[in-house]
Amino acid sequence: MATAQEEQEIILTGFPISRGIAIGYPVFLKAEERTVTESVISQSSVGCEIERYRQAVQKSIQDIKNLQFQLKTESALEGVSILEAQLQFLQDPMMTTEIEETIRTSKRNAEFVLQQSVIDFKNRFASLSDSFFEERFKDLQDLSHYLLDHLENTGHQTSALLI
Repeated sequence: MATAQEEQEIILTGFPISRGIAIGYPVFLKAEERTVTESVISQSSVGCEIERYRQAVQKSIQDIKNLQFQLKTESALEGVSILEAQLQFLQDPMMTTEIEETIRTSKRNAEFVLQQSVIDFKNRFASLSDSFFEERFKDLQDLSHYLLDHLENTGHQTSALLI
């Protein structure tokens, strides 16, 4: 006998962190483009701005390590490896040095410099037309959300976007 509120099976496809079947309520996240305000900073504030960026990087690294630990306890090892790749991005001295140098030379706020750097990477990776680089750009874009959250003192509200 059928009821008025029969439940239907819905199959969602996507990019899983781990294999298997999931049962539960889906949460759909829309990655919105963030608007970052460009601010000119004084020469005397450059050091503080770079330190603010470094602190955001360190907080983001800690957030990702905490998320890795959580995924390890849940045996979601594929997610751990994805986050490891993102940690490598954050710890890449070339990326950090480039952003810090741009803050120094442009005398612009860290949020703006970070956003411009992400746009530059997007253009570089797009010209390569390789799926590997498309995925690396997605990692970088996710990381930029973490960094922007910390730079804007909002915490790590975007952690669900990483996985």
